[in-house]
Amino acid sequence: MEYRHPFEQSVATFIDDKNLPKSPAKLIVALSGGADSVALAAVLTALGYECVAAHCNFRLRGEESTRDRDHAVDIARQLDMDIHVRDFDVPARMSATGESLEMACRALRYDWFNDLLESEHAIGIAVGHHREDSAETFILNLMRSSGINGLTGINPVNGLIIRPMLNTSRPEIEQYLHDRSLTWVDDSTNAESEFRRNAVRNRVFPLLDEIFGASTSSILKTADYLSQVKAVYDRTIAGITKNYFYNNQLFVARLMSDTNDETIAATYIYEILAQHGFTRDTADKIVRAVNNNSTGIKFSSTHNLEGILDHGVLTIRHPRVINPDANFEVSIYQAIHDPIDIDVIYHTGDEFTPHKLIPGACYLDSSVLTGNPTFTIRHRRTGDRIKPFGMGGRSKLVSDIMTEAHYTTRQKEDAWLLTRNDEVLWIIGLRTSINYPVTDLSVGYYVLIPQ
Repeated sequence: MEYRHPFEQSVATFIDDKNLPKSPAKLIVALSGGADSVALAAVLTALGYECVAAHCNFRLRGEESTRDRDHAVDIARQLDMDIHVRDFDVPARMSATGESLEMACRALRYDWFNDLLESEHAIGIAVGHHREDSAETFILNLMRSSGINGLTGINPVNGLIIRPMLNTSRPEIEQYLHDRSLTWVDDSTNAESEFRRNAVRNRVFPLLDEIFGASTSSILKTADYLSQVKAVYDRTIAGITKNYFYNNQLFVARLMSDTNDETIAATYIYEILAQHGFTRDTADKIVRAVNNNSTGIKFSSTHNLEGILDHGVLTIRHPRVINPDANFEVSIYQAIHDPIDIDVIYHTGDEFTPHKLIPGACYLDSSVLTGNPTFTIRHRRTGDRIKPFGMGGRSKLVSDIMTEAHYTTRQKEDAWLLTRNDEVLWIIGLRTSINYPVTDLSVGYYVLIPQ
């Protein structure tokens, strides 16, 4: 059997245990020139992978950035790897998107890596995270109140990103590089504590080691245990999701009733909706809204989605852009086809039979045409009122009539109104104004029938 360095054997065992892609798979290897990335490139090539290196030059550290680039190119040559180098304009990205420095660099890096995956026909992107990185992530997520999902450390696989060295430590990495006579460069900003991750590494962990000793190992044991707990937890959430969330609708009121515990219900709601970008705070607000019998409330997510709560059911959808100021001028002399299909029929007054009215249709006396008025069809606006039959000529908010008809928020948004000189004559398909009624004295009248 061919000899393998203990470090290589450890990584190979981890790859097998976590079902990561096996050699000779083709991988894009993120090669910064630092110790972690150099060890990653070295161990993967030693294990028989076909590796293509990718180096990002963000040009943020002057001559040091150039040094890193040159070193990455030299390492790729030593390991007989092809390498791609890309220069990035980070300030331009930050200006265009409003992202922080860290987020802009990350977005630029992975957008390019994904392009390389396609052009190189590779199956994954390998990055050099190790044990200490995972422990740092645990602490950062703990302070962000991220919940159990954030307290399991770094995952070995995240989509097409793989992390084959998560079971190795930084001292083991450096020892392996010494044994292989491979050099690396250090990023001078790693010694600075401006960024939170650096502060955790440089200040928090030394203090934890001083107080408790071997803090990284203890944290990773906790993260591993929580990973096992999460597996059980995920099965529970999957069952809850199956029972209460389908067709992009979460049946909140029923879930709360069956659970009979608002805190647990809010936890279930958060876990179901988190993948859609909703926060725990939003889940708590949804529970309060249902308790208050509120309806028609919108909740925003970070994934450009919104949740509409109607009568205890939350519907997830993309925000709809409806312009309430858009008017479609129409003529009631003939059939209407834009923005809604409406048949228009004229009758003489002696043909009117009140007991044979068509449900949902609008009947207007021909005097409605007096003065050459402008007729439009539009969506509801805030404050719109109508004078419906049965109220003695008093007006009522259009929104109240829709609510009484049990319209959902979406139905209210979709509904059309017919106006005469901007006076609401008809909530199309629902209620008609008492103005211009057809009577025994009518010479003629129009019947508008929605299709």
